[in-house]
Amino acid sequence: MTTCRSLTPSPDQIKVVMAELIGSSIARLSELASSRATARVLELAVWEAGLELCRSLLAFGLSARAAKATDDNIAERGISPQHVRVRSDAAYGAMKLMTTFGEVTFASYAYRDTSGPAVVTRSPARETVFALHGKCRSSELLIEWEARLAGLHPYRKAEGLLAYFTHGAVTNEDTTIQRHAIRIAHLIDQKWLYKDKAQILEVLRNHATVDTKTNRPIVYWSCDAHALRRYVNESWTPQWKMMNGLRVWCVDRKTQAIIHIGGEFTCGDAKYITERLRLLLEAEIMPANGDFGDGLMAQYVFVADGMPWLQQHLVPLLPGVIAITDAYHLIEYMAVVANAPGRPGTLSPKCWLKQQTDLIFGKADAREPIHVRRGHRKTKRAVTPRNAAVDVETKHSGRMLLELIANLPERCAGVQELRSYVEQNMDRMDYLSFRARGFQIGSGAMESFHRTGSQDRLKRPGAKWLPETLEGMFRLRMLELAGRWDEWWRSMPVSALAERFTTTSYRTRTGPEAAKPKRRSRATT
Repeated sequence: MTTCRSLTPSPDQIKVVMAELIGSSIARLSELASSRATARVLELAVWEAGLELCRSLLAFGLSARAAKATDDNIAERGISPQHVRVRSDAAYGAMKLMTTFGEVTFASYAYRDTSGPAVVTRSPARETVFALHGKCRSSELLIEWEARLAGLHPYRKAEGLLAYFTHGAVTNEDTTIQRHAIRIAHLIDQKWLYKDKAQILEVLRNHATVDTKTNRPIVYWSCDAHALRRYVNESWTPQWKMMNGLRVWCVDRKTQAIIHIGGEFTCGDAKYITERLRLLLEAEIMPANGDFGDGLMAQYVFVADGMPWLQQHLVPLLPGVIAITDAYHLIEYMAVVANAPGRPGTLSPKCWLKQQTDLIFGKADAREPIHVRRGHRKTKRAVTPRNAAVDVETKHSGRMLLELIANLPERCAGVQELRSYVEQNMDRMDYLSFRARGFQIGSGAMESFHRTGSQDRLKRPGAKWLPETLEGMFRLRMLELAGRWDEWWRSMPVSALAERFTTTSYRTRTGPEAAKPKRRSRATT
């Protein structure tokens, strides 16, 4: 019986074709070598030959896969061979697909079924194996490359990089890369933006710093916002809008490096970021009480600025969490007082500020070590450890701050603001106790997250964004930072990708806003 599989070239025939290609490539290289071509020219010639060879092999593999799908479909329908005629015309006979080796043309093996009252043309390979082909002419691997580059670089630069590193084989334009990347990004669920449970358990057991009081591994949480230019309505007038971010991390006990556990950015407001945290906890991606199972209980620490909504909405969702007001924001308030003309005393602003911060943060008794030359036999002077003379049980940084403020004149600039800030965050300013337990008292990890997670890609000159595009870019970058890029692509079925690409537009409500501008603008980023 004649089958579509029998119409494809046999492996022996492919070997003959490959041998001819390799033979012509060797002859070409020999000719170049004889003409004293440079090493660069020879390497480029090998690349050209290799791309042609790869395209031929891939075309054979795709054709064979299409033939197998067609034969299976004919067998399932029970159609006899005399009622099947394979179509070879331009409309159905061949398929073109842009791959990482360039454009590949292969047989689709569509067939005409004449067994029924009406003649029907079927293309099983297009519907099953190459379900993306109807709306997307890029291969799955190329789509992954496009999404990876779009999350790292502007679309036009991604276009250039694809062409450069494939030696001109891939010719997709920047608008195509944008469309593919954003459609793919909206398939990424929240759970993929954080490490999985096994990875988190490994980090907490073997790497994370521990609370010296409870001996539990410390997991830090923080929330902060930064501004990006975004379209807000149908007037297409960009405005600076705040992007709220949430991050979870640990600190390596040996190197003190930040270990990223997960995080996300969103265009939504405080209510939306609260809802995102609630969904994160309800799905048990991160346990609300810090119990990761298997006998491991983590100590949650929430480090952020003194914004009231953080303490009112986010902190209550984490029972047992220790909330800390970021020390840097406190220092900013104190710096205003230090530079005020009415401040009493003769110390310079810099010396006064250092004196007060050393007292509040427990650095007053720290001494710098002596640097002894190599080979010198002189005994090194003992270094007094930090906080050695500080009684953390009786001294509270917040109360010391209030005492300091009480000794400052009311006319001194910034005193009222500093007093109000300290009174609102008194319970979260016990810095001496926090440091004694090994906690970080600054949210520098969250501040740096703005740069690596968002601004490196999105905060560029002239860049203006739609909410849907922003949400997509955030997800692509968060997926990569969580270290789950390859895992997500391996788990994503082709049917899900095909469903996303067959939608009329990627501007579906996937973020906090449902605004849909009536007209589209060319991507400038």
